[in-house]
Formats: sequence, C-alpha cells, structure tokens
Amino acid sequence: MRTLSRILAATDFSAAGNAALARAGRIAAQQGAELRIIHATPDWTLFSNSAPMAQQHYTDISKNAGMLLNRAKDRLAAEFSVHVVAELHQGKASQAIARCVTQYQPGMLVLGAHGEHTAGNAQMALGATTMKLVSRLEVPLLLVRREDAKPYNTSVAAIGPSSEQARRIVHWATAIVSSGDCHIVRTYEVPYLERLKLSGVSPEAIATCYADAEMAAKYAANPPWSGDETAATIHMHLVRGTPLPTVLAEVARHAAQVVVIGRHEQTPLAPDHPLMGCIGTQIAYHCPVDVLMIP
Repeated sequence: MRTLSRILAATDFSAAGNAALARAGRIAAQQGAELRIIHATPDWTLFSNSAPMAQQHYTDISKNAGMLLNRAKDRLAAEFSVHVVAELHQGKASQAIARCVTQYQPGMLVLGAHGEHTAGNAQMALGATTMKLVSRLEVPLLLVRREDAKPYNTSVAAIGPSSEQARRIVHWATAIVSSGDCHIVRTYEVPYLERLKLSGVSPEAIATCYADAEMAAKYAANPPWSGDETAATIHMHLVRGTPLPTVLAEVARHAAQVVVIGRHEQTPLAPDHPLMGCIGTQIAYHCPVDVLMIP
C-alpha cells in the first residue's frame, strides 16, 4: 500500500537523530518516496546570546553541520537507494522544522524521540524540541527510539472511541508493517467503577457492568478500519484497563516495534498534569518503542 510521496526528517546528529534519518530512509525506500533531511543550526544572535564565544566558533559549528548533513545525505542515498535532498537551516530547531513542514507539505515527519540534551537515563522521555512540535503540527509524526532501522513487522494500533480517527490509525498501522502483523488494541473501563464498589453494588451487578462496557467497546471498534486492501495480518484485542498502562503492556506482549496512536484522544487528568488531556502524548512519552502519532 503506497501511502507516502514525501518524507521530511530532522536530525541534530545525536544517536536518536541519526536513528530517525535511518528510519526515514527505510520508509522512503519501502514507499518509493522522496526524502528531505534537515538540520537547524543556531543563527548568530541565538548562538551569541547562549554563550560568550567567538565568531570563529560559530563559523566552525555551522561548517561542521553542513559537512555532517551532506555525509548523512550520501549515506542514506547509498544505503536505501532513495532520492535525498539535504537542507541546512538557521534558528531554533522547532521553528525551523515547523517552517519546513509548511513549505514542503510532507506526508510524514520523522524525528528522534529525544535529542542531544537528553540524559542517558531518560530514554522513554521526549526531547524539548519534540514536545514543542507534538502539539503544533497537523502531520503524521513518527518519533524514533530504536536504532535498528530494519523494516517494522509488528505494530500496535491503539484506538479510542472515535471511529473516524480509528480508521486513520489502523490505515497507518497496517501500511507501516506492510506484510507483518497489526494488533489493534481498544481499551475500555467501567465508568465510576470505584464509586460503584464503594456504594456496595453487588459483585453480580459489577460483572454486568463489565460485560456492558465490553459490549460497548466492541461495538465501537467493529470495524475500525476502512475497506483498504492490506497485506498485513490484523488482530483485534479488547482489553479492560486504563489506557496508558494497558497499551504499554500490549506493546510488550506483542513485541511491537512501532505503536500508532491518535494525537488528540482525550482523557481526564489533573489540571496541572504536564500531559493534560492527551492520552496519545502520554503513550508517546512513556513508550519504549517508536511511536507514530496521527492527527
């Protein structure tokens, strides 16, 4: 299934940034897409305000960035036999990437989940640039954590109550694994379960609530995909539990290499929670594998 014609990937030349380029190259080869890679280097104002360094240091950094970007371009073209365009931009990374998305209109943006400033013990976090872009861009966003760029063969599609978004998620989750396995996960809960228990509701009545919640989830998730032809094998899973830990457990259970989620699924959180309102962002933040976020 051909889904993409243009892919945009950004790197800061960190390990995660290089992994993002490799993954973008792999997908471009699979899809027959053009690949554009970019790097944002600080302009002089940004550089001089951050550190009292000489003009020569700034020139050296900019020159080295151009050299590394061209090397990456040549490496990707040789390894994946794809057409690669490389561009060096100046300014803040998040702003430069957002401008490129607007200008280039890619079918997918590929980033490292974290970058050069991420601590070694924070591999399941998101970098500052990534966090800024997650909420800004209306384009499928692939966040790369795995350095292995072998083709994906197992995906998890985490779907919610929106049938239209579920179709988009499953479309991408099947397309990205090609002829592999796609595990569709629909979590569900019993509304106000703890309050029901505290009210002394009988175990039989609780069991009925469980059954009703499962039936409602099954009805909402059947079928969550369109009539698109796909070579991927689809497995449907209705799983009782809160979305974040349940989806992460399903990722581990099925040994998925990539999770496909919607970016705007809503869940009630405390008002001061850093990821308030978006279960998709919570999963992306905590998930140990690559995550594709669909608007």
